[in-house]
Amino acid sequence: GYYTQLCRPISLGAPDDDFKRLYDIHLAMYEVGRKELRPGAFYDDIEKKINEVAIKLGKDRLDAKSLWTLQSCEVGDAGTYRMRGEMKPGMCFVIHPYTVDAKIRDGSPDYVSGHIIGDSFIVTDSGNECLSRLPHEITVI
Repeated sequence: GYYTQLCRPISLGAPDDDFKRLYDIHLAMYEVGRKELRPGAFYDDIEKKINEVAIKLGKDRLDAKSLWTLQSCEVGDAGTYRMRGEMKPGMCFVIHPYTVDAKIRDGSPDYVSGHIIGDSFIVTDSGNECLSRLPHEITVI
């Protein structure tokens, strides 16, 4: 009853500074999610901590209403992307930061959005287990 996701950034040619900056923000969001995803933690508390890091690193240029990171892996929940409540062993989540309307360039009308890093996790009795062993790096094609 579960599916998994694997999200890694791919750049056609050398990534520009804006791409790398958003990657760094998403990686920081991911790390907070990885640290906080454990039994007894609450979904909304984890998301709040992640969003605080994103806003701090994005220097208030990310729309706080459009940030999210945790997505339930339950097939029945796939349409809503959310499972709120207390984390319990056996629950499966994808930690993949998503930002919408992340205006990264000063004075530019361009917007950068989308998730570029993520893995599936299972909540365990003592914390969580990542289902991927692939490194976090930008692949340049």
